[in-house]
Amino acid sequence: MAPAKARRLGKESGTEEDVETTSLRPGEWIRVRPGENIPVDGIIRSGATTLNESTITGESLPRDKSDGDEVFAGTENLTGVVDVEVSKVGADTTLGKVRELILSAEKTRLPMMRVMDRYVAYYTPLV
Repeated sequence: MAPAKARRLGKESGTEEDVETTSLRPGEWIRVRPGENIPVDGIIRSGATTLNESTITGESLPRDKSDGDEVFAGTENLTGVVDVEVSKVGADTTLGKVRELILSAEKTRLPMMRVMDRYVAYYTPLV
């Protein structure tokens, strides 16, 4: 859901450079354009936009965001160009933590559920 690449901004020059999301560090700035997903958790430092945060919050209505507002990895930028200061990257992001929770929940299946899965594997084709 979060893109593998981001546009890192040069601090002095303001130039954009395409980089792997994993190479970003807290404190760096990225630029996110309309139609793109936000690759990291961070804080908007410049610009205003409307974000679709349904992947994180489950809310169906987009939210307006501007300077100083927090944004989450995996959310979709709908309207404006924003410059975001990176605060969390990769597994540390909110999206990364949600993913870890889902994976750990799948691993901790009840023994009865495992028996049912085995039973269904034979029962369904037989029927």
